[in-house]
Amino acid sequence: MMNTMLKTSAAIAGLTILFAGNAEATCSFNFTKVVLPKGQNVNLVVTCDNGEAFTSIDWTRDTTSASGGVGFPLVGAAQTGPFAYRTYDQLAVGVYSYSMTGVNAVGGGTTTVGPVSLTVTAPPVTTTTGACGTAYNILAHNAPTGNLCLAGTASAVTTAASAFSWTCTGSDAGNTACSAPHGYNVTPAATNGTITPASAQLVAYHGTKTFALAPATAGQGPVVTGTCGGVYSGTGNTNYTTQPVTADCTVSVNFAALAGATCGTDNGTVLNATPTNLCTSGTAGLVTTTASQYSWTCTGTGSPAPTANCAATRGYLVSTSAGANGTISPTSRAVASNGTTTFTVTPATNYGIQSVSSDHCGGSLSGTTYTTGAVTSACTVTASFVYTGTRLTDPGSGLWQPPGYTNLLVADQMTGGNGISYIPGCIDSGNPGASDAGCAYHDYYTITPGTTPVNFYFTPGNILSLRVKGNNDLYPGIGQFLLMGSTGANVNSSVSMWVVTDPTTTYANAPALCKNTAGNQPGVLTWSNPVQCPLTNGTQYYVNIMVNDVNHCLLPGQQCRFQFSRSTDAQ
Repeated sequence: MMNTMLKTSAAIAGLTILFAGNAEATCSFNFTKVVLPKGQNVNLVVTCDNGEAFTSIDWTRDTTSASGGVGFPLVGAAQTGPFAYRTYDQLAVGVYSYSMTGVNAVGGGTTTVGPVSLTVTAPPVTTTTGACGTAYNILAHNAPTGNLCLAGTASAVTTAASAFSWTCTGSDAGNTACSAPHGYNVTPAATNGTITPASAQLVAYHGTKTFALAPATAGQGPVVTGTCGGVYSGTGNTNYTTQPVTADCTVSVNFAALAGATCGTDNGTVLNATPTNLCTSGTAGLVTTTASQYSWTCTGTGSPAPTANCAATRGYLVSTSAGANGTISPTSRAVASNGTTTFTVTPATNYGIQSVSSDHCGGSLSGTTYTTGAVTSACTVTASFVYTGTRLTDPGSGLWQPPGYTNLLVADQMTGGNGISYIPGCIDSGNPGASDAGCAYHDYYTITPGTTPVNFYFTPGNILSLRVKGNNDLYPGIGQFLLMGSTGANVNSSVSMWVVTDPTTTYANAPALCKNTAGNQPGVLTWSNPVQCPLTNGTQYYVNIMVNDVNHCLLPGQQCRFQFSRSTDAQ
């Protein structure tokens, strides 16, 4: 347990101790004097010859028991040395006297060893404070590896976007923070001229660099590209200053003749879609769209590059739709938001304007000019026309088409009596019946409303009007018009029937008791008691028939032929 730090040049001295027992023993310290630097532990050792043993020992410092620990605590049986003592706490600067007293294991009595002197001195203090080296505060592209500290120990170098940093640590824990600005290379290049400076420039983070620009040929302007970005300055853009630098970048300048910039044909127009004819000369920028306009730029070449600012009014498309026998022009027009526009409505000969309306734009008609309301979205203006010419009188027999009604055909089906006839089929055929004696069936009627024959089919929207006359046959509780399929079964399609005195009367305007729409056997009752749709004796009526289903008349066979039946109260 001897601490080698306590081996000094002091002489080792033996102390002869006479015991009360039968033998003479000698006990001694491992030294007679020691100088101990402040802050170290005290280590003392006593050895005895002749195998001297003690049943207990006691160490004293000066005149009192010394706190600490013994190498061989005596508990129970006697023990032999060597006997060691070590302090657990450090001593202040001073001189101390240590002794050991032991109770002899043989013969009793006590043996005292010492005293020995111990001197505690203040150790010499040598301290340093860290100091930054010559790399401190020097702009660098890469992290510095040398000249970090003039005094102290350098830590690892930390790299950030704006600086390199490290610490110089002294022996007394006196630390000094050091740093160097982080720089980035700005590399210039020039074509057809010069850029000054011409070599790579080291620029601190977020710093800028200005270059002078000069063309090789007069009249040319610089066009700077590269990754640094920046702005021109000076008359004729003779200088270029980079944006704040955050990474290695380049500045490349090319000197070229200036070229102009002019807006394209879409400039100044009203458009309902993004413009496409942007520039007549120059390079078009991106189109910016707002609620009221489209805007863009045209940029020429050279520097300062000429720039043209262009714009088109954003509008909405107003479309038109015209019914038969007339036109509306133009067919469409782009109108600025909240603006209005006009359309010209022109009916055909013998026709007039029936109505003009818009689904969203609103507006009003004055003569043949329709003016919309404020346009805020795409919309459609629709015009319809009505016949205004001289209406010819029904000849009373055969086929007749009222002027202006290309979808209406008036025909005779029976000349008298009760019964069933096929339609389309025979005209004024009497009552041919199901056997069709002497009558050829057809899927259509051929008429000549003008100079060209027209085939009139039972297609949706076309109306066949059959002439009949009222007949008071004294049977007020009997009478009807009935439509059946060509075999006498149901029509198997939506068919409308209405009885009127004017064949041009629409289904919607017919009397409620004189019309019926059904898919089985549509019919109209002509009873007078109780009142249904009674007919006046001798008055000419028209039974109008219209197929409503789009596909019905497109099917093969006799799908557009029907059996038409009437009772005896009409002829």
